[in-house]
Amino acid sequence: MASEPDTGGVEVRAIEHPEPEPGRRALAAFDRVLGEKPDGRTTKQDRERLGHGFSETTRLMCGYRDTLIHAQRRAGVTPQSRARLQEVNSVLSVVLGGHFPLGDIPWPQVRQARDAFAMLLAQG
Repeated sequence: MASEPDTGGVEVRAIEHPEPEPGRRALAAFDRVLGEKPDGRTTKQDRERLGHGFSETTRLMCGYRDTLIHAQRRAGVTPQSRARLQEVNSVLSVVLGGHFPLGDIPWPQVRQARDAFAMLLAQG
């Protein structure tokens, strides 16, 4: 019987998603959010409207992350799989920071996170 990877005592459960390519769908959601970026400062109404897009992006990013976790459980953790998961978690943190900003939405960081995620997906 194969042993589960060490998660530092934290239970991590992968969720099966019916979407065949949650990474590509997450990138498309990212692009929709960036396409709705207002000119100038973000208003309360903008935040409410954008909240749905950030939520969708978060949900799909989590789905992609869960597929990576599931793959690690099946094949084992490698330095590359660990680095990929860390990168996805970093991008996800920026998405959450855009959804729940302390001030204005950090659009430059959201754009950088989107581009980093696109490069990660392109690497296969």
